[in-house]
Amino acid sequence: MADHLPLEFAQLVAIEAIAQAARAHQPPPLPPPLHLLPSIYRPDCAANDRVRLWFGPNPPPSSFLTRDPLFAYLRELGANNSLAVQTNYGSALRKYHLFCDLFSVEEHRRLPSSFAILQSSSLRTIGTIGTDTVLKYLSAVSTWHVVQGFPRPLLPQQLEEVKFTLKGLARIMPTRKRPPRPPMTINNLRAIKLQLDLTSQFDSAVWAILLCGFFGMMRLGELTTKKKDSFVEEEGLRRRDYEIGRDREGTGYGILRLRRAKTLAVGGGTQDVFITQQEDLCPMQAVNHLQQLVGGVDVDVPLFSWSKDGVVRPVTRSSFLKRVNGILIAAGINITFGHSLRIGGATFYLSEGRPVELVRIAGRWKSLAFELYIRAFELSVEPLETSSEVPSARLG
Repeated sequence: MADHLPLEFAQLVAIEAIAQAARAHQPPPLPPPLHLLPSIYRPDCAANDRVRLWFGPNPPPSSFLTRDPLFAYLRELGANNSLAVQTNYGSALRKYHLFCDLFSVEEHRRLPSSFAILQSSSLRTIGTIGTDTVLKYLSAVSTWHVVQGFPRPLLPQQLEEVKFTLKGLARIMPTRKRPPRPPMTINNLRAIKLQLDLTSQFDSAVWAILLCGFFGMMRLGELTTKKKDSFVEEEGLRRRDYEIGRDREGTGYGILRLRRAKTLAVGGGTQDVFITQQEDLCPMQAVNHLQQLVGGVDVDVPLFSWSKDGVVRPVTRSSFLKRVNGILIAAGINITFGHSLRIGGATFYLSEGRPVELVRIAGRWKSLAFELYIRAFELSVEPLETSSEVPSARLG
């Protein structure tokens, strides 16, 4: 039963159990590498044994005339001696299951796998490793199927389609140093909120940044500063840069006027980001709550700020990451911030049925990176956020 629970639910349960530790503001100093979620189907073993010892809940189809154990023994003996570099297979299998964990692919859908899952996992790696390496990973997953007694998961024409797509993307997208970040989800946000002390100015500032970044699809550098004394130099968001308006129906919305952004030309004025009223996770309420806590009437102080010893300070990127990642790491959630917040908001809007082009424009994307995320999202068998517990969102 545990293997079929949604990943976000398992994370929520785990994070509630570490409330006291998280509130102590004592996160581990550095985020650990991504870890596979525990599973009876993936016993702890050496990398070169994974292709044999890792399995799934589905029984393989019968491939013998009788149940004589001799046939099964001979088949296993032949399969094991046919394997080449088993360590490479083990590394590829680990990456495959990490992808499945991050995108909440249930155990029974991993073996046998599907064209949608395998192509999605392939597209997520493009730009981080070469096309040949991606195809080797697919070959390893295919071999794993055979060793476990299943047919190869990709038909020849499906493999050709994957090759064709990867070849084209490799021509126009340079290799990245790191893979795309897994997206933040609504349930992740709710889990983080449980551990934040919203009577604290700093935690309230962190919460406002999370919601504005998620629903506004903003870059973390647009919401935080590199150093506590570089706010003016970086032209960070001030209180005067936040305005509230109402649409024709009388519904309130907020405008964040960026003076400095990645897609804003030098001397090009400002760039507006719209945030709208949500239900239980409302960025406008979070900003209003923060301003009431910090107090004061100076409109030139940082919008996302907190005071210490009577001095109003901006939230730095490092302090924000330390606080949020401390909660996530303690809960064993395989997310570290970068574009996780930004792409999480985009993924949420897409799962709500918002037009792809509208999401791209609202998120101010101009590069191929957005198309890669969208392609992987569309090929997922089930979207990340499709349950009725997700609140209906307004986009701009």
